[in-house]
Amino acid sequence: MNSVSFENTAIILKGLYPYTKLVTRVVQQGTGYLSLPEASVALLSRPGLPHWSTAYEDSRRPKSLAVAAILGTKHFNILKESLKDVSERNALRIRELFKRVIVREIAKGRLSHAFDEPQILDPRVYERWYRRLSEEDKTAHQINVYLFLYALVVNSFNFASLMTFGVSICDLVARAKTGDDEALFQAVQIDKTTLSGIPYFQDRLKRASVSNDSAFFYKLGLKIQAPPISGKIKHKRLMIVFAMLDDEGFLDRPINEIFDACEMIGVYGQRFHQYDDAGLRKRLTDYLKRTGRQIRI
Repeated sequence: MNSVSFENTAIILKGLYPYTKLVTRVVQQGTGYLSLPEASVALLSRPGLPHWSTAYEDSRRPKSLAVAAILGTKHFNILKESLKDVSERNALRIRELFKRVIVREIAKGRLSHAFDEPQILDPRVYERWYRRLSEEDKTAHQINVYLFLYALVVNSFNFASLMTFGVSICDLVARAKTGDDEALFQAVQIDKTTLSGIPYFQDRLKRASVSNDSAFFYKLGLKIQAPPISGKIKHKRLMIVFAMLDDEGFLDRPINEIFDACEMIGVYGQRFHQYDDAGLRKRLTDYLKRTGRQIRI
């Protein structure tokens, strides 16, 4: 990809970076599990909602969800139509187009309404703000909230997969569908809802249930108990930024370019009294060793 795309990606990550606190807080607590506020859990647990794990069946969906969450309902219908039944080549071209749109929105200070401050203020302040909205604006706001929550959950699990196994959860699901049980177990470790949300996983459970496949259930049980992010992770927020860049295919950029991107995002550089590439190279090497990624740096 060209340098413009890399620069645009860095700008987008700068806009998303403040929200990585939710993910790093989980790691810092030592549980390795996603821990959302109760109000968000209640929203995501409402009956009739689609399984977010279905997003893992198409590698374009986690990114399109993130784009939709940033842009909000204003551009969501355009996004949905643009990414529907398109070739991979066209999907990449469309994604670059929307990157430019996102960069423009971020530059103007207009992120999704789902990020609006009233949501994170005192609940009474939020309620007063919400009651003043028109019915149309309330509907748009609710859609934005769900876009944000789905994007947060899906991409958090995807980053967990990258940090734990060095591949996206979409890749794990794709491998599982070819009959790779180890990939299925790893996907379940990252997100337990894959067992109920992905038809192939349900079918595999059925086969194991009637074939006395005790080895399958033993290994599955171990992965169900395992947290998505396992092991101690140092420099957690930097590792998440590496996972984001990894997911976009940019970890093979020259180290000085990655340094500049990390400094712009706000996770490394002069504000942390870090002035050279050597320290960042060491952190990147740690990420690659942890995930088993074979990238030359």
